[in-house]
Parts: sequence; C-alpha cells; structure tokens
Amino acid sequence: MWLGRGLREGLELLCRAYDADAGQAGVLTLLARFCIMRSDWARARELSAAAQQAADSDSTRALALTLQARAHHAEGNYTEAYRAYQTVPSSAHLPEAALTQGWRSWLLRRHAAHFFG
Repeated sequence: MWLGRGLREGLELLCRAYDADAGQAGVLTLLARFCIMRSDWARARELSAAAQQAADSDSTRALALTLQARAHHAEGNYTEAYRAYQTVPSSAHLPEAALTQGWRSWLLRRHAAHFFG
C-alpha cells in the first residue's frame, strides 16, 4: 500500500536525521509529534523538552512548548498542561499558537476548580 510505504520511508528518514544530529530541535519536534500520534505521552514530553532547550528561534520554542502541553493534556495532567500553554508566547508565528490560546481558555473554563480550588 502506498500510504504505508510513504509513512515507513518518512520514518526511516526521520530516524536517519536523528542519528545524524540527535539534538536538532526540528527533528526532536517531529519525533515528539510522532509519539503523540502513538499515545506515548512520556516520550513526547521528553523529546519536546529537549527540543525546547535546543531551539534557536521563538517559533521552534513555542512549538516545543505546545507539544509538551498537548502531551500533559492527553495524560490528564491539566495543571502542567495549563502551565505549558501559558508559557507559549502569543506572538509565536505558529498555527498552533492560535490553538494554544483556545486550549488555554478551554482548560481554564473546564477545570477552573482544579486550578483555583
């Protein structure tokens, strides 16, 4: 099947990129996204934290923080998710930045008692 072959080839390229430079922020964020798709939240958090540390731009740092927040949120750790969403700069030029603002508002409304109770 073409889709399966394309995904497999893409993952092989990503693994080669990781082998070539395991600390490259772009590679780390892509791997974190892949871990989120696989519901491997702990690994996604590790990779996105490493990407945040290695980031050389605000947008990459913001993407890494957004991925960390998504992983925390998926685990049900709303306090940590909220903290991560709060640290994403609203000036970040990411499609995720607008979503981050929405998630932050939704988390606050839905779990206000958890944050302020």
